[in-house]
Amino acid sequence: MASLSDVSWRHGLAHVSTLDRAGVGAHRVARLCAAGALLRVRAGIYALPDADPAVVRAARVGGRLAGRSAARALGLWAAPEDELVVEVARHGTQLRNPDDFRTPLGPSPGQVRVRWTAERLPRRESFGVAPLPTVLSQVLTTEPAEHAIATIDSVFRLDSAFDLDGFARSLPARHRALCDLVDPRSESGSESIVRVLLVRSGIAVSVQPPLGRGRRSDLLVGDRLLLECDSRTHHEAGDRVCDLRRDADNAALGFVTLRFDYSQILFDPDSVVAAVRRYIDLGLHRWRH
Repeated sequence: MASLSDVSWRHGLAHVSTLDRAGVGAHRVARLCAAGALLRVRAGIYALPDADPAVVRAARVGGRLAGRSAARALGLWAAPEDELVVEVARHGTQLRNPDDFRTPLGPSPGQVRVRWTAERLPRRESFGVAPLPTVLSQVLTTEPAEHAIATIDSVFRLDSAFDLDGFARSLPARHRALCDLVDPRSESGSESIVRVLLVRSGIAVSVQPPLGRGRRSDLLVGDRLLLECDSRTHHEAGDRVCDLRRDADNAALGFVTLRFDYSQILFDPDSVVAAVRRYIDLGLHRWRH
């Protein structure tokens, strides 16, 4: 008897025709659903119980994860999720509520943003997660520049051999120029955002500058002002103690440190740029001889 492991799954999902070709017929599919070993997503689409819930919700709508939602599913940095971004093939019909495939999506999708593709997608590619180049292109066109660059920076933390030049050549000129802001050395989304905000404000920044004894900072303005950019997961008490100790060590060496919280970077970016500019105006970014 055919096993579910014989099925060619796409992000944990499969069309009924794919199941049938693998020897899992309609009667067995019904039994597996009744036993909880399969989940009926919508007509003709089934998922494994451990499939990414976001992928399942997108398939319920009638498409695949796209934009910011797809970036997160691919393990890339993405801003906090406030909606489900779903790409639907131009021939797609009968869009459904992401939490109940029996309910039509309706004219007011609420927390769902639907993107219609200009191309006709093969059935197998119409659900799951959009390909990486497509996702990055979508992020560049829909997200703030600093967030889009943070997402592309994070690609290098998963694949250091990512062909940025090849990807940039596939973009329109107005988006190609943004790729000049990408820096593979960035170690977090918050660091990328601060760097891009400052560079686009005319403030030069050094990335991951060495401070001696194997230590580095996130960013350096001038030759003295260190910028530390806390990431979303950087809230553990132990991390905070280490940060304060490191800031004190750097102060003893004469450096000035500005530390920015993740929420400030994401939701009050103007205050970040204003703080750095004020320190520059005071001359605190340069050594005084």
